[in-house]
Amino acid sequence: MPPALPAKPRCKILHIDDNSGDSFLLADAMAQFGYVAFEQARTFEAALTLLRANSPENQICLIILDWYMAQMSGAEMLATLKNDPGLRLIPVIVVTGSANPTDVRDAYSGHANVVMKKPNDLEGLTELARAIETFWLGFAELPYGGDWSTVDA
Repeated sequence: MPPALPAKPRCKILHIDDNSGDSFLLADAMAQFGYVAFEQARTFEAALTLLRANSPENQICLIILDWYMAQMSGAEMLATLKNDPGLRLIPVIVVTGSANPTDVRDAYSGHANVVMKKPNDLEGLTELARAIETFWLGFAELPYGGDWSTVDA
């Protein structure tokens, strides 16, 4: 019998959204699936501070980015993330309430890993949390550990 694979280390999810209610509900929905390693940032400055303070003990390995925020567009934040050598490999899930195909195209053009419809109720947020838990935290291999700033993109 082959040896058991080591458990995947827990990493933190960073949710960037200026609506604290949505962040709270999504964190609560993630907790329903046993996932409590969840950080929230209401501004892009706060998000960048958290991301740049990343360490093995406080590893953010997945970002959920609201596409429409008052301070800066999701496109601008996505460009900031993907142009930063220390942050560019962190997968970004863009959530948007918009059905505009241009928004979806722009997010993928900016190297979002996936674009998901932003739910407008608790049931939808629970389904979003389930999808993230199942795919991103279950099946996907996420980049964490080490110094990613030296990796060519």
